[in-house]
Amino acid sequence: MQLGLPWWIGAGQPRQGLELAAETGYDFVELSLDAPWPDGLDPTDLADTCDELGVGLGIHAPWRTQALAHPREPLARAAREIAQDCLAIARTAEASYIVFHVEAPDFRGYPRREVLEEGLQTAHASLQALARSAGDEVDVIVENTGSPMGTPQEVAAFLDPLTEVGFCLDPGHAAIQAHRDGNRWDLDTWGHALGDPWQLTHVMDLVETEAGIRDHLMPGAGEADLDAILEATREADVDRVLVEAFYADQDRTEPRKGDWREARKLLTDG
Repeated sequence: MQLGLPWWIGAGQPRQGLELAAETGYDFVELSLDAPWPDGLDPTDLADTCDELGVGLGIHAPWRTQALAHPREPLARAAREIAQDCLAIARTAEASYIVFHVEAPDFRGYPRREVLEEGLQTAHASLQALARSAGDEVDVIVENTGSPMGTPQEVAAFLDPLTEVGFCLDPGHAAIQAHRDGNRWDLDTWGHALGDPWQLTHVMDLVETEAGIRDHLMPGAGEADLDAILEATREADVDRVLVEAFYADQDRTEPRKGDWREARKLLTDG
């Protein structure tokens, strides 16, 4: 199982994230291209740095204001063009995958289901085009984010015709959606619904509070059943796990190198 850590270009140069991964024993970095935008990023230099440090690369496409599932085609088309630009970066940087959010935030919970269906059909077309462009060079993956991609049933139905698109399970997003629905998230239902498309897991700790779910915590800082998540990941033959932690503890302290080392030890040694 390969373990990765996240890096956002707003936190510093990509080389800093790659060096952090190399120093703390992680196999790859998932580089988020969200704002500030990656217009000045040199993907060839990024590929060279990965080779130099012996660290792999995944890409997280921008998600703020990017609505691949927007029911208005001109807006979805604009998001698709940005997605294609990010895919070009991923290919040149020799990333193994690129992960997308498929959503239209303004229409989350919109009561007219036919409008959401229009957006999902647009998203299907966008992802099919991205997968064709990626070919065998980069895995195109989508992540559960919330309605209309919030439950295992919704995700499985969405992915059914997309045979060339993989899936990333984000337990934090699953727990948040379940909380909104008045339920507790059930890992088993996700594992049974997904099957072959499951290619990546975002692992994190989380805690349920009166205000809702607090996610993206460093492993060991919350109450998630991390062993069960990892076991389900192994059983599905998923070999990429990203420790998508942005906070070292429930006080939202920024993680340090020691926190990353401890998280790796916890997840690999049990």
